[in-house]
Amino acid sequence: MDVDGFVKKANAQPKWAQEIILDYLLQQKERVQRKEIEPNTLRNMKKPIRLLLEMNDVAGINWKKISWVMPSVRKFGLDRAPTIEELRLLLSDSDLRFQAILLTMASSGIRIGAWDGLDCGHVEPIEKDGEVIAAKLKVYAGEPEEYMAFITAEAYRKLQQYM
Repeated sequence: MDVDGFVKKANAQPKWAQEIILDYLLQQKERVQRKEIEPNTLRNMKKPIRLLLEMNDVAGINWKKISWVMPSVRKFGLDRAPTIEELRLLLSDSDLRFQAILLTMASSGIRIGAWDGLDCGHVEPIEKDGEVIAAKLKVYAGEPEEYMAFITAEAYRKLQQYM
C-alpha cells in the first residue's frame, strides 16, 4: 500500500491503523531483542509514522498505548575517551593533520561536526609569563549553540604547525 492509501485508510479506520502500527513495531521490537537494532532506533522508527498521521489529521490512534510496547532506552552513550596509550599509538603513526585533529578533539571534547565551522580566528592562545599554556576554542561560532572549549598547549602547537 502506498503512503496516500495508508493515510486515507487510517483516516477512515484509525483502529486498523493502530493495529498495523503496533504489529510493525512489535516485529521491530523482536529485532531489538535479537540485538539487530538498538532501542533508540526503534523509537526513531515510530516518530515519522506518528508525524505522517498527525500532519494528515488522522485522529483516534492511541499513541500512549503504542509507546507502552516500546523498550526502554539507554540515556547515555557507550563511547568513552581514549586512553593515553591509545592516543600515543594513534599519534605515533599519523600525519600532522590527523595529529592536530586528534589532540584538539581529545583535549576539548568537541564533536567531529564542530570542525565544519572552525577557522583560524576561533583559536586563541592563553599565555602565562609569555608561554602558551592552553588555548581557547570558539565552537559553533555565530550559532545559538556557540560555546567555548579549551585545548592543551600541545594541541595548540600541533594546530599552529598544521595551519
